Formats: sequence, structure tokens, C-alpha cells
Amino acid sequence: MKNLKLSFIAISLGALSLGISSVALAQSGIVVTGPGTELGNGTPSVPISVWSQRDAVSAVEVSPDGKHLLLLKGEGGNMGENVLEVYDTSDFSKPVKRLNSKPMEMISAAWVSDNNIFGTAWKVVRKSVTGPEEDVRSYKAFA
Repeated sequence: MKNLKLSFIAISLGALSLGISSVALAQSGIVVTGPGTELGNGTPSVPISVWSQRDAVSAVEVSPDGKHLLLLKGEGGNMGENVLEVYDTSDFSKPVKRLNSKPMEMISAAWVSDNNIFGTAWKVVRKSVTGPEEDVRSYKAFA
């Protein structure tokens, strides 16, 4: 019975927060409709291309000793350069190390020790697949 009460409270709080979010969005004038259309009241909508953009930052992680921070990010829009930057946590003004994976694209990175990073990258190598469990990309690991 106690678990049922806790579940009900959690669901109620979730529904309440969704209601507040909807009201906040409506009051701020943010409206999402089809691509590039305007609503009848002249309010511009958010185009679908905005929602399909890739993440600008896909990984942020502090090294186990707390002295460095890694940042995996995309620069230059949806198909721009993908870079891995390592910063000293005492000075974020410029990266200590900056790497790109051309012609591949880094998709993950994580600290495995105070001085070593492990990650994965992919590259599109074919235009189509001929069967199940195939991919158009080739994957590589890096350290």
C-alpha cells in the first residue's frame, strides 16, 4: 500500500510539472507547428530543421583525479567538424589538447584513468545495406 501511495504521488508530481511546463511555454509564446509556417496570429513557428540538429556537445567528463575535463563537441553546424578537447580544470581559457578524427567522426569518449581516454568513432563507408545487422558505417575504437 505504501508503494502505491508513493507511485501515485510521483505520477501526480510528474503530471503537475507537465502542466506547469505547458503553461510556461504558452505564456512565453513558443509554439511548434509544421516547418516554417506561421500561425494565424502571426506568431512564427519553429522549423523542423531546428529540431533535427545534432547535439553541439555530446560528452563532458572530469578525469578521475579531477585535474582535466574532456569535451566532445561538434563545430560548424550539423555536418561540421567533430572535435575532442581536453582542458586543465584550473584554466578553461584554452584547451590543453584538441583532436579531430577526420575522416571519421568521434561518437563517444570517456576517461579510463587519470591520463587515458577511450572512445569510439564511425565513418560512412557504403551507401546502402544488403541484409539485416548491416550498417552503412564502419566503427573504430581509439585511446
